[in-house]
Amino acid sequence: TFFYWLVDIKKISRWGYIFVIFGMNPIFIYMVSGTLITLWFNDYVLVFTRGLEALNLSDQIILVISSILVFLLEVAVLNYMYKRRIFIKI
Repeated sequence: TFFYWLVDIKKISRWGYIFVIFGMNPIFIYMVSGTLITLWFNDYVLVFTRGLEALNLSDQIILVISSILVFLLEVAVLNYMYKRRIFIKI
């Protein structure tokens, strides 16, 4: 009910863009989640976030920051694909 009111009645849908870009390529997300994201993105981002240990941050905080950065990297890839109309279909 809240989202109906927010999107349909108040016409506030700018925040929903992230759901659009994820929804346009769900097969791509599913297929690369086990390979590209796990093997490349996680390891690549973790190399840079390990440097945060110098700030005396705990391992849990570093992993949270790493997860957020991986998510933003996924959003960037999906946004690139959406802008260029690249959609993976079966």
